[in-house]
Parts: sequence; structure tokens; C-alpha cells
Amino acid sequence: MHRKRASTTACILTLAAAFLAAEARGQESDGIDRFGALGLVLQAGHPQGEFENYVDFSYGFGGFFLFDLDRRARWGVRLDGSYLIYGSETVQRPLSPTIQRVWVDVTTRNQIVTLFVGPQFTFGSGALQPYLNAGLGFSYFFTESGVSGTSDFEDFASSTNYDDLTFALASGGGLQVRLARRVSLALSAQYMHNGRARYLREGSIHEAADGSIWFRPIESETNLIVYQLGVAIALGKENR
Repeated sequence: MHRKRASTTACILTLAAAFLAAEARGQESDGIDRFGALGLVLQAGHPQGEFENYVDFSYGFGGFFLFDLDRRARWGVRLDGSYLIYGSETVQRPLSPTIQRVWVDVTTRNQIVTLFVGPQFTFGSGALQPYLNAGLGFSYFFTESGVSGTSDFEDFASSTNYDDLTFALASGGGLQVRLARRVSLALSAQYMHNGRARYLREGSIHEAADGSIWFRPIESETNLIVYQLGVAIALGKENR
């Protein structure tokens, strides 16, 4: 029993020493008089509650800018933006009734653009820096259809089929792991409370035989958790 306790104590002390060493290395290598940070992230969104009944996982990318309000970078104002696709479908059609030899891809994408601003509180100043943040902003739901050649990637024409804008709240937290003097790995999760919105999903656009279309929008709660992985770059001048 004593040996098990001693072994457990030794493991705890070893982990604590490793963490403190990482903190010390981070403090020693941090020679930047920083005023903020800029980040780019890949994102995966998991719908929550009622939203999960209509939408699967979403994916996209985002970015953030953090403006430090104290010299030790313990707290600041954070601006977050993201772009998510929560569904898409592609059908092939002739370019026109009179040009049957040329076919095009008609791709419909269901998308969300978000923007939040609010405080961030950072703990620690070494190589490992956990943080908490919150934000107030909006989420813009829109469905867009675009036309491209079957061998092309870019649309040469597009139209917005349906859209809705909601005020939103965000809260979350994460961890930054310093990889180099200015560069850190950014890991985080954010809960977006978007409230109720009207939106389209896959299968919400219907086509009649005469070529006319009609929509069947859904109205529901649209909350989701967004997981993020990316890099953060410290902004500022180096101390000499």
C-alpha cells in the first residue's frame, strides 16, 4: 500500500514538475511586447437540441483577433468569425433547352456565417495557456445555388435562395500550446446560442415539371457546438 502511494505521489510530482518546467520555458522564451494575437482555425460544428433533428455535422473555417487590454495578456477583447457549411447537394442540368450537349453542375449549399465580439480571460503565461471567452453577435443562415461547368470548381453564376439573420451569444474556452516564439497551437470549443431561425436544408428546394421551384423552410432552434483546431500568432514587437 505504501509503495502504491509513493508511486502515485511520484507520478503527480513528476507531472507537476513537467508542467512547471514548460511554464518556465515559455516565460523564458517569451520576449515579445505583444498587443494581441491573430488566429486561423478549421472548424467542425455539432448541432444541439432541436437543430440536431434536421441537420448533421457542419464543417468550415474561421479566424479571430485578440486585442490585449493589459501588458501581461491576461485579458482582452476577442473578435471571432466563422463560415460553416451544414449541407450541400449537386444536380446536373443541360446549359439551356436549346443547348443539350453542354451540361453544368447546379450546387446548392446551406451555410452559416457568424461574428462575435466579447471578453477573453487567459490563465498562465508559459507554454500552456488555457482561456475562457464569451461573445455577443449574430449568425446569418443562407442557402445559395451556383452553376459551374462539370469540369470546373468555381461558379460562374449564383443566387441566394433563402436567408435569415439572428442575434446570437457564444461562450467557450480552449488551450493554446506554444510551438515557437510567436506561434501557438489553438484548440477550443465554443457553444453558439443562435436561438430560433428559419432556414433550408438538403431537400428543402423542390422543382416542378415546368421548371418552377418552391421552398419548404424549417423553423427551429439552431444552437450548436463548434470545435476548432488551428494556429495563433502573437502580434507585437520583440524585446531587445
